[in-house]
Amino acid sequence: MVDVHVTAFRLDGREYYVWWQNDDFAQDRVLARDGRVLWYQTGAECLTAGRALGLSVENESEPVVPMDFDPAVAWAQGGGDDQVPAESALNLWNFAGDVARGTGVDWSDRNETLDSCYDKLVAINIPWLMGTEDALPTCLRAELSALRQTLADAATLIRQAL
Repeated sequence: MVDVHVTAFRLDGREYYVWWQNDDFAQDRVLARDGRVLWYQTGAECLTAGRALGLSVENESEPVVPMDFDPAVAWAQGGGDDQVPAESALNLWNFAGDVARGTGVDWSDRNETLDSCYDKLVAINIPWLMGTEDALPTCLRAELSALRQTLADAATLIRQAL
């Protein structure tokens, strides 16, 4: 039996409910079939389908609050503003990796600049983890440009997998 969590996200103004599976080796993934994410319009629909497939849904009794990717997508397309919507951006970036692993799509989101961006997003979202409670990091111009492209690519990867 596969242990999963129902999770949800908002992209392009629409909500999607999916099964997400974590593991001990940071190789989290969404469940997919034939290169496509298995998604549903509501949490209830997702739960019903999961039961029918014999999935063990670990968060069955918990409310599912969708991650909102739209602020990150809008920022990536927007140009000049340096105010990164950090929570949305980190969620979108992480989830794109989960979609790539679940669907078998290549996802190249690491290099020196991107690693720096990623670390800064984590520090902004979870300052106690990175020891940045007193001074949040800021991104350099080159990092902002790379981050915009990575978030745009992440959104495209997810769209193509739906």
